[in-house]
Amino acid sequence: MLSELRELTSKIFRTAFWDGLFNHCSDCPDFVEAYGDQSNRYENSGWNISFSLGIRGANALAYYSRRDAWVGASFWIADFSLYERLLARRAEIDELLGRDGGEVVWNDANEKSRELLVKLRADLAPDHWDELYPWIADRLLGIRKIAGWLR
Repeated sequence: MLSELRELTSKIFRTAFWDGLFNHCSDCPDFVEAYGDQSNRYENSGWNISFSLGIRGANALAYYSRRDAWVGASFWIADFSLYERLLARRAEIDELLGRDGGEVVWNDANEKSRELLVKLRADLAPDHWDELYPWIADRLLGIRKIAGWLR
């Protein structure tokens, strides 16, 4: 029963966090231009959400990891040739995504996909969410810019 209560509480927190992010992103013209209006997205209680990049086999993801106290954004790629093209611009990408405390992780350990992840360790209490939303939105816009380099 206690584990069920914890899971319910986690789902409530994640849903509230994502609703706040969607609202923040919908108020940012650059974000709406890049990803569309997020204000009418379905409720999400998962630990990540996806955004289309318009590239087959690639998506942008946002993360909320309450247990490990970090938020992040990633460029998830199933097409290995795209990942190889990103590696050629690694220094530029690290600079773009890694500012403001972000830790850039190049994950090529999965045999079916690759991921370029940027994480920010943070206090994830609701009092701090308004500080985290712009950071996540900015990283997602950076990922959108990087995706443009692959077109």
